[in-house]
Amino acid sequence: MNELELTADIASWINEILLKLPSLPFARAKCEQTGRGSRKRRDLTLLDKGKRGVLTGEVKLPYQSGLRGLVRVPHEEDECLRVHREYADFVFKRNRQIVELIEERTKDEDLREKIFEELIPRFCRY
Repeated sequence: MNELELTADIASWINEILLKLPSLPFARAKCEQTGRGSRKRRDLTLLDKGKRGVLTGEVKLPYQSGLRGLVRVPHEEDECLRVHREYADFVFKRNRQIVELIEERTKDEDLREKIFEELIPRFCRY
């Protein structure tokens, strides 16, 4: 099975559910759609009752590791550990740079702490 087959299956499952539950805000699911004026392909698109794409998704097969878009998906334990260490280093360096930037802008310790506590959750959103 490839991603296109899986996406088509998922769209048909969603469409079956939508037929059984017409109170849901979606009209149907489609696969392999492109937006107006765009060549970017969307794996899965949910259309609202007005036939507008309102929710899109990317489908990936879990056993296919390697390059996927811009992210290399690790699957060996040592590779996962290496990626985790690199990410931890990145977060540490990022936080240190943020602290340095805040320190350049204010000498008030309480204000520095408040700014840092407000900023960090904003970086952690997906």
